[in-house]
Amino acid sequence: YSGVTSFSLSVASNESINLVSQATDEVFIIDAYANEEVIWYLKETSEDVRKRILTQGKKENLSNASKKLVSNTNHRIEVRRNAECHDRLIFVDEQCYAIGDSLPAAGSKPMYAVKFDATERFCQPWEQMWEQSQEFAVFED
Repeated sequence: YSGVTSFSLSVASNESINLVSQATDEVFIIDAYANEEVIWYLKETSEDVRKRILTQGKKENLSNASKKLVSNTNHRIEVRRNAECHDRLIFVDEQCYAIGDSLPAAGSKPMYAVKFDATERFCQPWEQMWEQSQEFAVFED
């Protein structure tokens, strides 16, 4: 498949941060184990980029970090929970990266990312999961 490339994220988490920081429209992170470290990725984006996180369960540290990021800025982060969330994906504009481990683990051990074209057909199941998920919080100043 010509739209697939793979690379390693084992060299710290700088490569994955660079992917996210290049977003011009949207970053949508799906990670069952998202925590405050995921916010580290989002703070590198432009304030006008839409930011969404889909995760499992209540994440107090994620909440605290989100509040800190949006304080005195124009960043806005939407977080939803879904017990069926188990894939680890990062959508950046028209691209999708399937990652082999949770984002908080990036840089602490070898990990891979596979890049896909984020076609409407490919995105549809995760957009549907987002729509069916419980709103956890919207963080904005």
